[in-house]
Amino acid sequence: MKSPSLLRTIAAMIRSLLFYILLILSLTIGWVCLLLFSFTPFSWRQRAAYVWGNLYALAMRYICGVKVTIAGGENLSHCPAVLIAKHESAWETMFFQSLILKMVVLYKQELNKIPVYSYTMRLLDYIAIDRKAGKKALRTLIDEGSQRLNNGISVLIFPEGTRAKIGEDPPFFAGGAFLAKKAGYPIIPIAFESGKCWPKGWVIYPGKIQMVIGQPLSTKDKSATEINEITYQWMKTTMKHIRSDAKDV
Repeated sequence: MKSPSLLRTIAAMIRSLLFYILLILSLTIGWVCLLLFSFTPFSWRQRAAYVWGNLYALAMRYICGVKVTIAGGENLSHCPAVLIAKHESAWETMFFQSLILKMVVLYKQELNKIPVYSYTMRLLDYIAIDRKAGKKALRTLIDEGSQRLNNGISVLIFPEGTRAKIGEDPPFFAGGAFLAKKAGYPIIPIAFESGKCWPKGWVIYPGKIQMVIGQPLSTKDKSATEINEITYQWMKTTMKHIRSDAKDV
């Protein structure tokens, strides 16, 4: 990946600062709305988060210049499902909220140390796991994830565990595969290269993020290990095509 020019970086810094100001403002308003909705049906809170997610996507598009193209969007009609997604930046942690209404996210329990964040995640019924807990963490994911899926809510998992560097495809943790197998729901893999627009750091660069939503992968007659490997290979192959397309632009 080529280093951006000085002028491009300065312009991106200015646009990023404006975006962060609006992001903080919108998060504050959004949190107040969720607080007011805390005694309302869960579907109301989901709708509020979905509206906020779409405002976030619009801000990324028109303030930061980050365009998104989506191939395979029709595959989301197979939800509820276990959504297995690439993880390269902070972009996807918020963008998915604009893509799917009925969805919860698996996140690391350490984030619960942030009081407002912790309360917001509970209001949205997200699933927190202690990554150091081993089998206990897996059991929490399977039990709580199955409950969400049976209630018609998809579970979003970033199986690489942390943000991958651009061009890298770390191995998957198999938790998502075990959940899909035990609960009897398909996996929908989702690939994209977001790190080129929002790399590690605070500056967001304009560009196009190509997202590919794969066809649902059945879990029948396969072990969790086999399911995880099939999903991983799909991700590697799809990311290779996405990176190749990006070079040709």
